[in-house]
Amino acid sequence: MKWFREGPSPHQTAVAMIGAKAGQRVVFIGPGSAPLAAQISLVTGLNGRVLVVDSRPESESEVESAAMNAGALVEFERGSSVMLPLDPDAFDIAVLHGELSAAAIHDARLPADEARRILRPGGRIVVLERAPRAGMFGAIRRPDTPKKMEPAVVIDLLKSAGFLAVRLLADTEGTAYLEGRK
Repeated sequence: MKWFREGPSPHQTAVAMIGAKAGQRVVFIGPGSAPLAAQISLVTGLNGRVLVVDSRPESESEVESAAMNAGALVEFERGSSVMLPLDPDAFDIAVLHGELSAAAIHDARLPADEARRILRPGGRIVVLERAPRAGMFGAIRRPDTPKKMEPAVVIDLLKSAGFLAVRLLADTEGTAYLEGRK
């Protein structure tokens, strides 16, 4: 017997910002995407496709576990965000989940260029980046926390990669959601 009702999904905001529809093809590029990808797979359904591309060795088991827990179908492909093992114009939505700040050490534009290559004409890129928080919580930073990118920097980066209509969708709970169109 359950004493408490189950609360909303922790990915509710991200699912709404990605805006996937039934039958769409969505690719997640970068680490930490498995639970969110499973939630998006529930939206795209069996006629759609959800793929996670990550280079970390433990990622495949994370994706399988998240898909099994959600009762969803999520594919996994091991690969680098700067050289995706995917065909051009193959996806409707590309989600970069924390990948730009992770790639900023080398060249943050490379993952954006690759995402543009694999998107169909008119396809969307959705970027989820940790954003600086205001107030006291913004001043506290753990040493193992990855660098945060300002939304304005991400917007300039996406524009330089050739994306159109780039904009900030929301900046909430320490995450900035940005989008652009190919």
